[in-house]
Amino acid sequence: MGLLNRLARPGESAVDTACRFLEPVAATSLAAQHCARRSVTAAFQEGGVRIEAENIEAVSMLADAREGIAAFLEKRPPVFVDR
Repeated sequence: MGLLNRLARPGESAVDTACRFLEPVAATSLAAQHCARRSVTAAFQEGGVRIEAENIEAVSMLADAREGIAAFLEKRPPVFVDR
C-alpha cells in the first residue's frame, strides 16, 4: 500500500519521519480521513468494495467535498469545516 516504505533520514526518528509523511493527510477533511481508514480496513475483509462505494457516496455529499473541488479549481488551499 505504500504506507510503510519510508526510511528515516540519518539523525531523524521514525516518529518524525511518519509525522512528516502524514502532514498532507492531516490537512484533509476529518470526515474524508475517517472514510479512508474505514475503506482501507474493509479492503481486507469481505464486502470491502461495498463499504468503499458507501464511503465515496457519503463523502461526495459533504460540504468538504464541494470545498475541495472549489479550492482545486480556484488553485487555492481548501478550508475544510469537517462537514
